[in-house]
Amino acid sequence: RLTMADIPFDDRLYNAARNLVDRIEVIDPERTSDISQPWLKQALLWSIGGLGFSAEDVKGLLEDD
Repeated sequence: RLTMADIPFDDRLYNAARNLVDRIEVIDPERTSDISQPWLKQALLWSIGGLGFSAEDVKGLLEDD
């Protein structure tokens, strides 16, 4: 559906992740509450996916250092 509207799926995922984190920071500026953690994890997964990577890809890249 997004392809038909000429809206890149990756951009939508990345923007959704950014918006979610923005909202979390309003409610929990330290981003440490038990309620925020699952949403932050989801935002990270969306942003990674929006950049064209999987969580496993990123984990491997970051562990190489």
